[in-house]
Amino acid sequence: MNLVFLAPPTHRPLGGVKVIYQLANACDEILRDRGSNAFVCHPNRFNFRVKWFDSKVNLRNAYFGPRLHKKVSLTKIYRRTFDAAEDVLVIPELWVRKYCLQLLALKIRYIILVQGGYLLTKGERQELDSAYSAAELIMCVSDDTASCVSSAFPNARSKIVRFHLWVDSNKFQPAPEKNNWITYMPRKLKRHSDLCKFFVSNNLPPNWEWVPLDKMSEDEVAGNLAKSKIFVSFTELEGLGLPPIEAALAGNFVVGYTGEGGKEFWWPNLFTEIHNGNLLALSQVIINLASNWPDLDHRQSEHLRNQLAKKFSKAAMLSDLRQVLNRIA
Repeated sequence: MNLVFLAPPTHRPLGGVKVIYQLANACDEILRDRGSNAFVCHPNRFNFRVKWFDSKVNLRNAYFGPRLHKKVSLTKIYRRTFDAAEDVLVIPELWVRKYCLQLLALKIRYIILVQGGYLLTKGERQELDSAYSAAELIMCVSDDTASCVSSAFPNARSKIVRFHLWVDSNKFQPAPEKNNWITYMPRKLKRHSDLCKFFVSNNLPPNWEWVPLDKMSEDEVAGNLAKSKIFVSFTELEGLGLPPIEAALAGNFVVGYTGEGGKEFWWPNLFTEIHNGNLLALSQVIINLASNWPDLDHRQSEHLRNQLAKKFSKAAMLSDLRQVLNRIA
């Protein structure tokens, strides 16, 4: 059995693509001992490889032909592109409508990978119901995501498996010396971050500054998080959300929105939850943290960081994936 992960060919930093590469590498590590492999396939982009993080993932080239809908899009899977006897495809939730029913007609087994439980609506309802019901398994990145899938597709509940992602605590760790930085990612909810900065800036102690993390490689993000003290989470309806975990492991106090998926690890003394849109409350927490930073007790947060690293460790992810692969072997 070979596992083939479909992924969009983009050099823009996207956490979802990083997760697909990470999963393919981990599954390949397990499958090699069984005489099989895992691959990433970027349809119609031969030998394309994401470069904003390090990866030695196996690539599988494939050409998908034209398929006419309301507009022309390269989505048709030819019969000989994959081997029904050997290949199991892993389809991201945003591509279910494009590929899953085609795979079903070709009698090729597939798994649906759901990283965003609030991204399930792309496609016709009847087609989505059929696609999810026919999946071998539905892999979900968080408890909240699994609940979304269970609610949307009750007939497929027995197919749902939750697995844990791996955040490298050797890469994301505090620097010996930290700067008076407040880091954030402006890509999502830009209006929220702009308003929050406006409310906060005139109330900060001297020498504090905002540092945006945008269009950076993984190493650059890790380096900036290592030096910052506060990370502000502007995230909405996320399946899990890796940046708050990475920021916490890098020694930041994390304040802001959980994105719903983050509720399972949003522990007090390490994370402070602010309800989406309550920008005045968020601003006040940031001001209080910056103003009282020297007097904060960091011992409890260090203990919680160790617990967080264990929850999202490589060992936890491999344990989950072995169970997944055993079910489809």
